[in-house]
Amino acid sequence: MTATQTKSFAHLAEAVIAAFSAADWAQLRAMVAPNVVYTETGTQRRVENLADYLQLLQGWKQAIPDAQGIVHKAVSQGNTAVLELTWGGHRRDLYRPQPASCRHRGRRFAYPLPLGIPLTASWSKKFTTISTY
Repeated sequence: MTATQTKSFAHLAEAVIAAFSAADWAQLRAMVAPNVVYTETGTQRRVENLADYLQLLQGWKQAIPDAQGIVHKAVSQGNTAVLELTWGGHRRDLYRPQPASCRHRGRRFAYPLPLGIPLTASWSKKFTTISTY
C-alpha cells in the first residue's frame, strides 16, 4: 500500500465524522456498507446493518443536535484508520417532564475520544466495521 492510499483511509475516516457532524445521512449511506458492524464500547451498543447504524446516529443527533466531532489526529495503516477526536455539543432535554434537579441539561460538553474505524479493503470501498472506545 502506498503512502497516498494509506493517507486516503485516514481521510475517509475523517469524512465519516464530518458527515455525522453535518447530519449528512446520504453521505454516510454512500460511505458505509449495508452490512456494517458498529460497536460503541461506552454504551455497550452494537448494530449489524446500515439502517440500524443510521438510526443509532440519528438518535445521537436528536439528543445532541449540534454534536460535532473535531479530529485532532488521523493515522492509518493497511485497512485500518484510527482517529483522535473530541465530541462536543449541547445536551438536549430528552425526557418530559424534567426533574428540577437535572442540572446538566442544555450545557455544553466536550468529550475526548479515540475512534477506531477499520476500513476493509474490498471492491465496494465502503466501511464495514466502525468501533468507538
